[in-house]
Amino acid sequence: MDGLAAAAQPDPTPYVRMADDGTAALHLMVEGAHCAVCIRKIEGGLTRQPGVIEARLNLTTRRLVVRWRDNAARAADLIAVVTGLGYRAMPFDPDQLASSDAAETRRMLRYLAVAGFAAANVML
Repeated sequence: MDGLAAAAQPDPTPYVRMADDGTAALHLMVEGAHCAVCIRKIEGGLTRQPGVIEARLNLTTRRLVVRWRDNAARAADLIAVVTGLGYRAMPFDPDQLASSDAAETRRMLRYLAVAGFAAANVML
């Protein structure tokens, strides 16, 4: 990840949850994943990292849960792996999710308006 992109990313350390068995877990929001191939690419890319025990992406909620042995990886490095695969990943924050959903709704509404305008012109 280049310096500018790294500066734009929030520090994920406060979002890491430690378990009693010495593993760490991080919940991330992932944007840009649309299909089963995306899930396989992200989960596979993360599970190949040293120390990562599990990576599970829920496409419906856009949430990725990564579990790893605490001393084997850093949260920022795991986010960089997802970013390197071509997806945007950030620590899960419910407020940010609502903002992202609102932006997606506005974008889809704009597409619908353009399609309606084009359909009306075709009927003339």
